[in-house]
Amino acid sequence: MDLPKVGKCDAAPGRAGMRGVGVKRSTVKTVIGAFVASCVTLASASAAYALPEGRHYEMISPLYKAGYGVRLIEAISPDGNSLIFTSLGAFAGAPSNHIGFATGSAYLAKREADQWVTTPAMLPATVAPYETPGDFSATLSEAFFYGQPGPDMGWAQFEHTESDFFLHSLSAPPTSNFEVAGESLPVPPRFINYVGASLDLSHIVLSSDVGLTPGVAEATGGLYDLVTRPNNGDILRFIGLDNDSPPKAIAQSCDLVLGGQEGAIKSSTFYSVSADGSEIFFTTCVGGSKRPQLYVRLAGKRTLEISRPLESGPFGGCVGELESKAVPGEVPCRGASTRRAAEYVGASSDGSRVFFMTEEPLVGTDTDTGKDLYMATIGCSQTPNCATSEKEVTGLEQVSQGAASQGARMQGAVALSADGSHIYFVALGVLTGENQAKAAPISGADNLYVYDSATQSLGFVADLCTGPLESGPEGSQVEDNRCPVTFSNTQDDKSLWLSNEPEAQTTQNGDVFIFTSYGQLTADDTDDARDVYRYDAEDGTLKRVSDGENGYDANGNRDDKAGTMNNDAGIAPTKISEPHSAVQAELGLRTITDDGSRVVFTSAGALSSSATNGLVNAYEWHAGKVALVSTGSDEQPVEDVVITPLGQDLFFLTVQGLSAQDTDGAGDVYDARTGAGFPTPPVARRECESDACQGPLSEPAAVLIPDSALPGAGEVIASPRRHTRHKKLKRHKRRRHGRRGTKRPRASRGR
Repeated sequence: MDLPKVGKCDAAPGRAGMRGVGVKRSTVKTVIGAFVASCVTLASASAAYALPEGRHYEMISPLYKAGYGVRLIEAISPDGNSLIFTSLGAFAGAPSNHIGFATGSAYLAKREADQWVTTPAMLPATVAPYETPGDFSATLSEAFFYGQPGPDMGWAQFEHTESDFFLHSLSAPPTSNFEVAGESLPVPPRFINYVGASLDLSHIVLSSDVGLTPGVAEATGGLYDLVTRPNNGDILRFIGLDNDSPPKAIAQSCDLVLGGQEGAIKSSTFYSVSADGSEIFFTTCVGGSKRPQLYVRLAGKRTLEISRPLESGPFGGCVGELESKAVPGEVPCRGASTRRAAEYVGASSDGSRVFFMTEEPLVGTDTDTGKDLYMATIGCSQTPNCATSEKEVTGLEQVSQGAASQGARMQGAVALSADGSHIYFVALGVLTGENQAKAAPISGADNLYVYDSATQSLGFVADLCTGPLESGPEGSQVEDNRCPVTFSNTQDDKSLWLSNEPEAQTTQNGDVFIFTSYGQLTADDTDDARDVYRYDAEDGTLKRVSDGENGYDANGNRDDKAGTMNNDAGIAPTKISEPHSAVQAELGLRTITDDGSRVVFTSAGALSSSATNGLVNAYEWHAGKVALVSTGSDEQPVEDVVITPLGQDLFFLTVQGLSAQDTDGAGDVYDARTGAGFPTPPVARRECESDACQGPLSEPAAVLIPDSALPGAGEVIASPRRHTRHKKLKRHKRRRHGRRGTKRPRASRGR
C-alpha cells in the first residue's frame, strides 16, 4: 500500500487524509505517533486536558513493552506507590519464555525518588519453569507463587514432578530471594489448586482430589491449609476435621468447599479466610444428605458448626450427631444431616461475624420456612482474651426479620463491609418502614435493605428493578413506577444479587455504599440508563453519582429510548467468589475512598463536554460534583479505573498517549495524581526528511532477552499486537478473574 509522502516536520499527515487512502486506523496511529515522537517537542500532556482540580497525569508503565501493551491492572498498593500489571510482552528484564508469551506476565511498577521503575513480578523459569498464577499480599509487599521445578524441556518431562511453593519479597531483586514455603508435594493426577489466602499470605489454602497429608483419616482430597510462617517449621494441614482424638474427616462422601457453594448460581468466598488466616470457613455435608452446613476451622486445632440452633450448654449446646460421638463440642452437631442447606454469604475480615442464608428456622423469631439471612458471632465465652482455638459461636441472630404472614423472602446479599458491621441485601418482604426520602418498600418487589450489626437495626435503601415498570422475581413481578419504561439494553438489577461480580462496594466500615441500578431511584434521575448511586448509612441519604459535569447534557439524563447508544454508567465489580488476598483487599477494584468522599466510575454516555469519542471514559465524583478524569478523546474505551483509599491516586488503563514520551498507541497505565509528582520529560527535537518522518509501518517484533528460557518444541508464541481491542480485553478479564481453583487438564497449566 502506498502511503502519502510527508515532507518537513511541519507537514504531518492528518487523520482524515490518511483514512482517505484506506489506511487502517492502527497504521495511522503508528505513523502519526512516530511522527510526533521524532519531530515535535511536546509540553506536558497533563496541561492539555481538563483534569479534576489538582490532578495531573503520570505514566506508570514503561515506554518499551516489546511491542505489546498493558493488558490488565492486577493490584494497587493502598498507598498508591506500587502497582502490579500484566502484559504479553517480555521487557524490564523478564525472560521471554513460553509461559509469559502465552498467558501474560506480571510486572511490578514502583514509585522511586524521581520516577516509576518496572521489574518482573513472576517466578523465573530458572526456579520453576511450569508456573501457576499466585497472589499478592494486601500491602503489595510480598508475592506468592507455586510451580514445578526442573528443566524446561516441554510437556514430555512433566510427569512425576513435584509442586513447590514460594514467597517472594517485592522489595527484593526479581530473580532472587524466593523463599520455599513448605515441603515439595507430588503433583496428583488433577493437580493441586490454589484457592485462597490470608491477607498477609501467612496461610495458603489449597485443594486436591487426593489426600496430601499422611496419618489423618480424611476424605479423598479436600481443602488444606499451608502455614507459611509457623514457629517450628512449615505445616500443611487438612481443614475439614472433627474434634475427636485423633481427628477424622467430617465428611467422607462430600466435597469441602471454601466459603460458599461451588457451582451455585451465586457463590461467595468473601473473607472465607480471615485476615490473619486463623479462621477458615467452609461448607460440606454429612451422612449423605447433600445439604451442606457451614463450619469454621480455628487455628488448625478445632472446628465449629455455625449453621445450627444456638442452644444452652457447653460449646453452645452442640452435641455430636453420631451416637458414638454424642459429646459436647463434637461436630457435626446433632441434626446436621437433616437441616436444610446453608449458603455462605461472607464474614468480617477478623472472622468475628459470619453471615449465611438458610431456609431452616434457627431462632424463635423465624417462624416460616422461607430463606432468611443470619449472622453468627464468634468469640470468647469464658475469658475475654482466649486463644483462637478456644473460641465459640457466642451469638446467632436472624437479620432478615419480616412480618410472620409473609416472611423475608430473601433474594440475595449484595455487599458486606470488611469489618462486618453493615450488610446490604435484597428481600421481597416488607422488613422496615420508609427511607429518608419517604419511599417505602413494596411487598413482592426487589427491596434493598441495609443491616447495621452494631445497632441491630434495618434500613430501607431503595427499590430495584427487574424489568420495565416491574420489580420482583420473574412470574410474580409487581408494578413499580420507579423502574423506567424501557431499558437501554437487556440487563437488569438482578445482576446485583445473582452475580459473583456485583457492581456494588462499601467503605471498610460500610457507612457508605456504592452500587448501580437501572431504576430511577432519585428525583434527579429521569432517563432509562444505568446509573451509579451513593448511599450514606449515617444519614440515610441516597444520591446519584453519575451526573453531568457542571450540569452538562441535562445533568447526565440524556435519554436514548431508541437504544442506539449505551449511556450506562458502571463501577468495578466486586469479586466475591475470589478469596485471593489481592482481590479481598480490593487492590485492583477499589472505586471509593475510605471516607466515602470520592467515587470513580465509567460511562459511555457523554457526561462532559470534553467526552467526544462516544466510548467509555473515566469520571470522578467528589463533593457533589463530577469531573472527567480521562481525556474523552481516546480511540479505545478506558478501563480498570481504580482509586486509592485516601484518594490521592486514580489509576486507569488507556491507549492514548498522555505523556509526551508515549507515542506507540499501546495500552499503558496512568495515574491521575494529586499533589507533587514527577515532571514530564520533554521529547528532543530533531530534523527529519521525507519517509523518515513517517516512522515504522508495522509493529516491532517482540525482543527475546539474551540467555532467557526459550519456548519448548511445539509451543506457540502469540504474535505482537497493540493493546487488545475492547471486546477481547473484556473476555480476558472474565477468564483472569474467574475461579482459579478449577481443575485443569494436564496440558493447560497457564492462565
